[in-house]
This record gives sequence, structure tokens and C-alpha cells, in this order.
Amino acid sequence: MEVSHSPFVLAWIVLCSIVWCSGCGDPPAPRAYGREEGISLQVAKAPIWAVAPVVNLSGQSGLDPLLEADLLYQQLQQVKGMVVIPVDRVVQVQQSMGLREISNARQAADIAKAVGADGLVMATVTAWYPYMPPRMAASLEYIPATGSGTPNREMQAVGMFDANAGSVQKLLADYAVGRVNPNGPYAEKEFTVSMDRYSGFVYWQLLSQLIAQRYQPAAPVGTGTATTMPALQNGTAQPVGSAPSGPR
Repeated sequence: MEVSHSPFVLAWIVLCSIVWCSGCGDPPAPRAYGREEGISLQVAKAPIWAVAPVVNLSGQSGLDPLLEADLLYQQLQQVKGMVVIPVDRVVQVQQSMGLREISNARQAADIAKAVGADGLVMATVTAWYPYMPPRMAASLEYIPATGSGTPNREMQAVGMFDANAGSVQKLLADYAVGRVNPNGPYAEKEFTVSMDRYSGFVYWQLLSQLIAQRYQPAAPVGTGTATTMPALQNGTAQPVGSAPSGPR
């Protein structure tokens, strides 16, 4: 007896066969973590930087100045050869001086001296959009402590980071190496689904620029690349004046 099948049944059988065969191959090899980029300072004495509460000029009430300062502190801790004083200590000294906020460079310099730092790092956020795709504009300013004798005066780094931009996506991909599980559900996209993670990425980019102004060109530690940051091209950083100045 001859059995006939409708075209629909035959198509269904073929589709199931294709799906079944597609699972017969070897699973894709897991992606390697890699090693995160970093900055290593080659200096005789480790510089001491303190972190102040972030100034929020973004108009977004959801931005927490102390949380943002902690994110900045975490990024500074990744700089080898540097000592970082956390924001809590800065807040204690600020309050003891009767200051609700740090409103000028003189106050910042006095606070830096009081906490035993060479200088104070202050972040100002002017745009903060915590939705997909995130956007953030900020500036970092380094103010030497009163009487520190630091050869560099105030230094500043400014940037706008829109996750829609191709250049920012490239920086994100480089930054993600070694910092997230490449085989996880989000991989490098983890930095765009979490605003805290995205803020950390922005602060790292700005810190790289800020340190470049104080030290000679340096390279990322690891396999990641930061060729867009002139201060991160040769592996280590040296104080300005100890060697011929590199590209700016």
C-alpha cells in the first residue's frame, strides 16, 4: 500500500532534519577572557590622589554624587603605582571645614592637603542618560594640594561618550577585554545595559587623558589597546621632565 504525504508534512520533515543536523556539530569554542588594559606608573614615589564627590550638572536627579565618586575611585585603583584616598575621607574633611560642597580650587587644594594627598580629583557630570543607548558627558579636574609644589598646575580632561557612536563602541570593546565574561549573556554589551558600568568606562577614558597630562606616554598593561589615548602607548608612564615629551 503506497502512503502519500502532503507538501506541508514533507516540508515539516525536511525542516526538522535540518534543525537536528545543525546540532550535530561541535559547539563553538568559548572566547578567551584576555587581560584588561591598565596603566602602570614608573615613579620613585607613588603619587597620592584623593577623590571628591561628583558635581551633578546633568539635571538628572537619579545621579548619586557619592556613588559616582566611588565608581571613579574604583577606576583610579586600577592604576598601578598610585595611592588613592576614598571619597568618604574627603567628605569627612569637607564637613569638618563646614563646607556643603567644594566650590573653588582653593577649597579643593586645602582639602587635598588635609587628607594627605598630592592633589584632589573632581568630576563634573554635565549629561547623564541611563537608558539604551546610554550617553554621558563629564570632565575630570586635578587640583594640586596647597603647598604641594607640584610642577603641573590644575589639569582637566573633558569628553562626551555616546554609546551610539562608532568610536565609542570601539573604545567599549577594547575596555571590555578582561573585564567581563565574553561568553556571558551580555558580553561587552554589559557596559551599555548597566549605567554604573558605563560610568566606570567613561571615568577610565577621562583618567587616561588626565594621567597623560601629568606623565609621559604609557601603554596599556595587557592585550587590550588604547591607541586613541596618547598617554597609553608604551607600557609605563614616567613623570613629565624625566624624559623627552611624547605625543600629545
